[in-house]
Amino acid sequence: AKKCEALAAEHSVSPQAVAAIAQSLNSARMGMQGKYLSQMHDLYEDFHLVTLPLLDNEVRGVENLKRIGGYLTKPYAPE
Repeated sequence: AKKCEALAAEHSVSPQAVAAIAQSLNSARMGMQGKYLSQMHDLYEDFHLVTLPLLDNEVRGVENLKRIGGYLTKPYAPE
């Protein structure tokens, strides 16, 4: 959300428009990755695979590592 507001202010675009574009890009990324996730689950059905959320940025720092690590004990449930 903060990135959307900063981008909107920098380019004289409404934050809602930037957010809509960002949402559309994330949906496209999720669609592309869905194919590979399905293949992985088929190929490695004997393994416990952990699905993580698609993030906007790199995982850096202790707090972000803890957040991602939490998905190892409490599975991520995509909407």
